[in-house]
Amino acid sequence: MMSPTKRENKLPGGWQTVSVDGITVYINTFARVATTVSSVVSKKRPKRTTKVSNESGTYVIQPHPSDLPNCWERAVALNPDGKTGAFVYHNTKTGATSMKKPEPSLKPGETPLPSGWRMMFDEDGDVFYVDDNSGTRTYDDPRLLCTAFKETEAERLAEMQERADRRSRKPSLAPEQLQEAWEICKVDHARFNALKQHLTTRDRLPAEVTGKGLNRYINILPNPRTRVRLEDEYEPRTEISTYINANYIPGPQGQPREYVAAMGPLDNTIEAFWRMVWMLDSPAIVMTTPLAENGQVKCARYWPTVRYNLEKKCGDKRWGDIRVAVMKGRKRKGYIETHLRVTKDSQERMVRHYWFTDWPDHGVPESATNVINMLLDVQGYCKKADATGPPIVHCSAGIGRTGTFIAIDHCIRLLETTACVDPIAVVEKLRLARGGMVQHPQQYECVQHACVEYAEMRNKPMRMHDLDGSESEDSLPALDRGSAGSRIDWKKSLRSKRPSDMENLIKHGKPDDMPDEEWKKVARKYRKMQATIRAKHSVRRKMDAAEMDGELRLGTISGGTSDGKYRPSVMQVFEDQ
Repeated sequence: MMSPTKRENKLPGGWQTVSVDGITVYINTFARVATTVSSVVSKKRPKRTTKVSNESGTYVIQPHPSDLPNCWERAVALNPDGKTGAFVYHNTKTGATSMKKPEPSLKPGETPLPSGWRMMFDEDGDVFYVDDNSGTRTYDDPRLLCTAFKETEAERLAEMQERADRRSRKPSLAPEQLQEAWEICKVDHARFNALKQHLTTRDRLPAEVTGKGLNRYINILPNPRTRVRLEDEYEPRTEISTYINANYIPGPQGQPREYVAAMGPLDNTIEAFWRMVWMLDSPAIVMTTPLAENGQVKCARYWPTVRYNLEKKCGDKRWGDIRVAVMKGRKRKGYIETHLRVTKDSQERMVRHYWFTDWPDHGVPESATNVINMLLDVQGYCKKADATGPPIVHCSAGIGRTGTFIAIDHCIRLLETTACVDPIAVVEKLRLARGGMVQHPQQYECVQHACVEYAEMRNKPMRMHDLDGSESEDSLPALDRGSAGSRIDWKKSLRSKRPSDMENLIKHGKPDDMPDEEWKKVARKYRKMQATIRAKHSVRRKMDAAEMDGELRLGTISGGTSDGKYRPSVMQVFEDQ
């Protein structure tokens, strides 16, 4: 075995090694810099970019550590023996020196990161966040999540007390309801945080496809075991020509290739995305992210901004040998449904595009109702579509919102087939196919709430329980349409101006204490209200069509114009209605 002295002699001139807290550090006595990366050591003398004083025995770490605040740098201070040292921190702006690692300073009005979270930078300088408690790594700022982290035991105890109070006000399940009840495992953050992420490391894929040219985030890569490999019709066949950041996802009961979870396309991967759609014969695309959030591009627009003009035969867009045209679109509650015509050579296929627009930045929807409605719409269309391939779901990275949507689908189908679901077990299976699916505890809670809301939509009794089978205080009976009306304040509903209150009263039937004449008035008022709503929707559809046709004639293709003023595109006008 080579001695340390001989190893040091093989270093280029000016370099030597020292031990700092058990870490081997390479220092250069000429440039007075240090590094922990052996590949940085070379015969070329490094440049000194620090403002630290020429104090003897102090060497600045290069490259600059990513976990330090601005104006701070880390250095190595040698001990008198010259073979060991300690890390010190120097502020280049104030000249202050500290042995303690400085914490990032907060801007005015900025809140600190939740307990256990820290900020880091990737190789391209993009900020990402690490949760030391669960091992979660994400580019989403945890401070912007909708559901607050419960960091203290006092908050947890207060929540348990509140749930106990709610239990005392809830009617218990009857024996016949107990046998028919859907069983849902209750929320368990400890189990969720203990799940393995199963993220793919870069050494498991060919080196030429792991960079940012083909991936939005360099730490979110497809599982090589289940990744989609594109067919390459041209020679030579290379790893790059067959690569796309997407994975096949099995169904809730092991059905192979039930979904495809994909990264949101980059500008230079749109052609590969459409090649995948054509190769798989996918009937639908589900998009769960906006094109941009907080000034950052989350997904490139991969479909035209204008509707296709059948008379002039214009308005489609080409990527490679595939042409895409928008035939028509419809704005639904919470999402936009667009009919796309995809053409390759002389073949044509129809693909439905579902764009969920009610997902807030860095959080989860307050209610899962719109997500469930879109999911049921996607399921219904895929069953009757001529295409036989799996639907494609994507967000930005392809694991957070994408995983949440697919997990909700799995849970709903398990409830329908087995009347029992454990959302955490669903998430665990999804991560085996694509690492990191359902990133945050908030997204896991969204899946859990979707199960409860779907049971209420189906008028099914439900029972929340632990893994050991013990019943939770959150067990709920289903709504009884015959007797629930007696618990509704019908006088308050009549005074209310919200259509939902009137609709809720009609849905639950005539209350026992409501006179017949009043009920007839309510029925007539409800019919008029529904007729007014239908008339408004009809006018809105005509306005949408006229506005889209008018914008198409004007030739407004994109949001920007030559005079520098912003004018919305055709589809943007349509989508904002």
